Amino acid sequence: MQNGPLITTFKALSSIDTSWILWPDAAAITGNAWLLVYAVTILAFFLIGLSIAIKYFPFLLNDFKTISNSNLPDVAIKLWFALVLVLPLFLDAGPVWFTVWWAIILRGYMNRVEKKLIISAMLCIALSGWFTGFGGKLFTYASTHLNTEIFLIEQGLETPDDIQRLQTYVLKNPKDSMASNALAIALIRKGELEQAVSLLYGCISNDPENPVYYNTMGIALAAQQKLKEAAGYFENASNLKNTDLIYYFNLSRAHLEMFNIFEADKYIEKMTELDPRETNRLLSRNTYPMYVFKNTDLQTMFKRQMADSIKGESAAGELWHAGFGVFRPEWALWGGFASLGLFLLAGLIPSDRFTRKCSRCGNTHYVGSTTEKGYPVCLQCSLIETKSKKQHAIIVQHKLMEIKHFGSINQKKTAKLELILPGLGSMLVNRTLRAVILFLVFSFGLLLIITGGVFIHSFVPSAWNYMPYLRALGAMMLVFMYLSVFNYPPIRKGI
Repeated sequence: MQNGPLITTFKALSSIDTSWILWPDAAAITGNAWLLVYAVTILAFFLIGLSIAIKYFPFLLNDFKTISNSNLPDVAIKLWFALVLVLPLFLDAGPVWFTVWWAIILRGYMNRVEKKLIISAMLCIALSGWFTGFGGKLFTYASTHLNTEIFLIEQGLETPDDIQRLQTYVLKNPKDSMASNALAIALIRKGELEQAVSLLYGCISNDPENPVYYNTMGIALAAQQKLKEAAGYFENASNLKNTDLIYYFNLSRAHLEMFNIFEADKYIEKMTELDPRETNRLLSRNTYPMYVFKNTDLQTMFKRQMADSIKGESAAGELWHAGFGVFRPEWALWGGFASLGLFLLAGLIPSDRFTRKCSRCGNTHYVGSTTEKGYPVCLQCSLIETKSKKQHAIIVQHKLMEIKHFGSINQKKTAKLELILPGLGSMLVNRTLRAVILFLVFSFGLLLIITGGVFIHSFVPSAWNYMPYLRALGAMMLVFMYLSVFNYPPIRKGI
């Protein structure tokens, strides 16, 4: 029996498939966006920890010298504490644990805002196992669950090896209806119609509410010239999803082959009511009669790629190791809460054991006060802030001059540091929110320049080459950021 003429959605992709983006491109863009956010977060978190270490490391040295009777030279003490600070390096830890370690050691020196920032970060660490697990599935989109083979078959780009791999997979996973449907499409193209029909019966039995399988079955039966049965399956598909033109189109083609002109016109009218432009594009095909396979939609493909897999778990482990390390991502919840517990325990040490630097005059002290925002001030500066201007006479004049002098020096110092690493100067003068924003912008711009926003690629040729534009965007972000910190330093006046 002569098979009926067929056409796949790939052969008419430019005029039939109205999707504005193919699944591999969408999956690659989504994965790249996730990886960029992940990398920016890790880098910014490390920069926050580095700035805290730079800010408070001198205080740690000062307190050690004060409470100890060691006769070690300053160089030896500095080297010892430097070794303590880089301890995570010997544990094969990622950059995040450096920040956690530094925060625990220096917790007694940190102000209220910095403590809240670190606590929030540690809570995020507790959720990082799930986050990297999600990323692992995005990273391996093309190598799990035969996603690539299914897509290539639906687009008519399959090779014999693709079909062979899919056949092996379907034998082991007969309940995977999407894979069986894709294999059936390949078999229909090869003319192995009986096997295709058998597979499609299984698909419909496993998922009777999916119109895609009824449509493929209708095409297989039409190829066998069982047009009445094919029309019935096309009608079932259209009943399950009455807004899809392809099912009405195939139904009209089946009736046209049976010379039911009135029925064929009725379904074409329905198509015209739904989408006149697309109806015209479908009818303009000069191949007659033709049937159109229904491709899997983006949402379903994304749902499939996000299913659990061994490769996805392995990729999640690699992503975790790159940012965190030390232990497996499954322990992230316990690791996050354990680090939070150590951070809170460090707060039990009395605050008067730690050197504080007055945010007004720059003098160090052990006993002092704090501003409303939680920044340390010495007792004399606290008196200035709490007394009225008429009572300033009780403060010696050189104290006021000292405050002005410190403000002038601090302005120059922080302005230079801000140009070296945007956010560092702001962190040193307790402008924590500004520092965090600058660290995020700096990390985002730098990574865009280095990577072009691309960590993984689509496995199909694409005209979308957005790397130069993203690199240019990253460069523009850094230029504008440096101009901003130059024109608006952390301290604009001496006081």
